[in-house]
Amino acid sequence: MISDFTSSNNILNRNDTITFNVSLSQNDSIVVGYMGIYTYSYYNSKQTINKTLNFTYNEFNYLNKSQINETDPSGYGIMYILANSTTNYLNPRSPRILFQIVNNDPKIIDSTSTCDGKILSSTQNEDGAFIDYISSRQGSSVGFDIYTEDIEDNSSNIRVSVNLLICFIINDTIVPIVPHIHEVAEFSFSSGCHSGSFVIPYSMAYSSIEGTKRISTFANYRNGYVGLFIITIIDSEGGVDDFYLLIFIEPGVNIELIIYIIIIAIISLMAITMVVLYVRSRRKSREPRRTPYNRGDYYHPSSSYEYNGEEEHYSEGMYSQGSEIPMSGGISCPHCGEIIDVPKKFCPHCGKSVLFK
Repeated sequence: MISDFTSSNNILNRNDTITFNVSLSQNDSIVVGYMGIYTYSYYNSKQTINKTLNFTYNEFNYLNKSQINETDPSGYGIMYILANSTTNYLNPRSPRILFQIVNNDPKIIDSTSTCDGKILSSTQNEDGAFIDYISSRQGSSVGFDIYTEDIEDNSSNIRVSVNLLICFIINDTIVPIVPHIHEVAEFSFSSGCHSGSFVIPYSMAYSSIEGTKRISTFANYRNGYVGLFIITIIDSEGGVDDFYLLIFIEPGVNIELIIYIIIIAIISLMAITMVVLYVRSRRKSREPRRTPYNRGDYYHPSSSYEYNGEEEHYSEGMYSQGSEIPMSGGISCPHCGEIIDVPKKFCPHCGKSVLFK
């Protein structure tokens, strides 16, 4: 029969030793202990482990000393025993001992970490009150260099991210407004530092009784709102550390909106141009077509003709008296044969009169 089952402490760190004591009604038993350690964080990447422990008998009771290793996960530990006597009697009704293995959380080194070149420690006093802020604009990129430390984990295993919240100010108190969709940026690790950037959105989605609405991120304290950066680091076992940073956000030029307006304007201009061209083509198709005079209907002297300065170079009766010479498309001079485009009394080439009675 198990008379007593105790442990030396209930909260442990890595490399700590826990001692289990068992008192039995019979001292001729073999005592075996079973320990399980279960992680209690969603972010803990380590697996649950189980251990089998042997107890040794001294002059008073059965004893076991176990050390918590660095590879053991943080979380809750459960311990129970089975005592089997030499008379082959097994007592399965063992009490349970619960204990906790504490994870040492990571830390943000605010004395070297920066946001847009500003040291994080310069933005808060020792009490954690805000004494400085950073300024940016909508659509701008804010750069971060975050240094971390963890006595139980490598910095490369630590995740670093930043979250933006818009807050309203009431009675000198900053009250965050929880968005429908969080704006988060996660940084990459290189050369002992987690680096990355966060682009200030022009608006954020918020839930309302009328559905989801997008509200501008303009927040510069003068309008009763401020921005709040929450820098969060998480180690491989779910340990967390945060740093809060004020940011004043000024209105910015929405490049995406401008591009959208330009595209709409180009499409509209192309549509108007096509309509104008179509109307013009329709008007031309309705105008009556004029058949030009064939210049072959007019008299052209032979190429062998030479002007001798006299008027007898053309035969009488070539043009009958009172005949009309068509002027459309030009006429040929009866004296020199050159084309006269504009009706004149005298040929501009030979100077002879082209009037007939």
